[in-house]
Amino acid sequence: MPVAILSPHHDDAVLSCWHGLSGPGEVLVINVFAGIPGPHGDDRAWDRGAGVSDSAAAMIRRRAEDRAAWPPRCPATPCAHR
Repeated sequence: MPVAILSPHHDDAVLSCWHGLSGPGEVLVINVFAGIPGPHGDDRAWDRGAGVSDSAAAMIRRRAEDRAAWPPRCPATPCAHR
């Protein structure tokens, strides 16, 4: 039976659930807060406070960082990157 890991943010599954990711069998990681924000509407106070001027570009970079954290032989698939 496949295992699903709900990861609140990028890299949480890699940092917190490595044992489950490295085991045998199919694993699906669902990054819950991994969407690329639209150009208007959402409050971006956190991004502004962190010095981020382009929230969408920052999320694209985070996705790339998350993908790079996955070891080549890891059987899990981070579904936010499909």
